Amino acid sequence: FELIKGKLTEKLKEYEISVTDENLAQAKAMATELNKMASEFDARRKSVESEVTKPIKAFKDQVDSLIAMCKSGREAILKQVTVFEDQKRQQVLDLLVSELDRAKSEAGISADIGIQDLVILSNMTPSGSLTKSARAAIQNRVDKIVAQNNLELARIAKAEVESLKAGLEPFTESQIAMILGLPD
Repeated sequence: FELIKGKLTEKLKEYEISVTDENLAQAKAMATELNKMASEFDARRKSVESEVTKPIKAFKDQVDSLIAMCKSGREAILKQVTVFEDQKRQQVLDLLVSELDRAKSEAGISADIGIQDLVILSNMTPSGSLTKSARAAIQNRVDKIVAQNNLELARIAKAEVESLKAGLEPFTESQIAMILGLPD
């Protein structure tokens, strides 16, 4: 490189001219010659670079192959994990439904109670039963419905007592529905 650079530096001294009307054609020819030299250097660089990078490209291809093998193995495991976790979530859901049915039966209610947010893997113990917190969450939801029902019954009874005191007939279902919709 240093040898060629030195020779090129000397050669470029020949191209150091001041452009005038008399040497304009010569200046354009010199510019073309310099462009041709630059193109020759670039072609040589590309040729050498191609040869030098062949082992690097081969190495990259080999490593990419190894990476693909690892990723393929990972995907196979992740598919199995998904299937396994879906089965476990179904088991959790079955346990939750069973616990909800039991709690509703004990409370004597038949209301629809949502439990989808409780269908998580951590709500099942390693032995395959519901965790204490999951059972408590279901019981809390049932208790809330029971409390709401009791409040409604108490409001109906209070309204009937008040209406009878006032000499009114007992309420109809539509009147009771309207009363239940009123604030306390």
